[in-house]
Amino acid sequence: METNKREIWEIDAAQLGEILNVTDRRIRQLHEQNEIPRNKRGLYDVTWAVHWQAGKRALNQHRARQFTPLQLVAIGWLAAMIAIDPDKLYQDDIDAFTEAAARWGVTPGGVTGLLMIAAAALGKTSRYVTGGRENA
Repeated sequence: METNKREIWEIDAAQLGEILNVTDRRIRQLHEQNEIPRNKRGLYDVTWAVHWQAGKRALNQHRARQFTPLQLVAIGWLAAMIAIDPDKLYQDDIDAFTEAAARWGVTPGGVTGLLMIAAAALGKTSRYVTGGRENA
């Protein structure tokens, strides 16, 4: 049994720093500030980090401070989806985000709440997230 095998989304601070264009020291600082989580093996979830950074960029600095890091991840993810199709969010995309969010301890119901917050932050109605379904 191989115990050191990494998941595809797990990377170290140096690798994540290259992706986010910051130093590995800054990655560790962001972890200490509870912005980017690190797992027990000292690795970071690249999905979280990239969408977290995108969420911060989608909002101005002042507005970004009003949201939790997890909410910023959802905002960043939804901003990317809006860039792909500003009129519709696809169920396959929501399922992929739900799967990633499960790694962070978020339930499917929690994902819906996060996406509603993200939609409001980005000026979209809840209908964008629910596809027009009233009780998604």
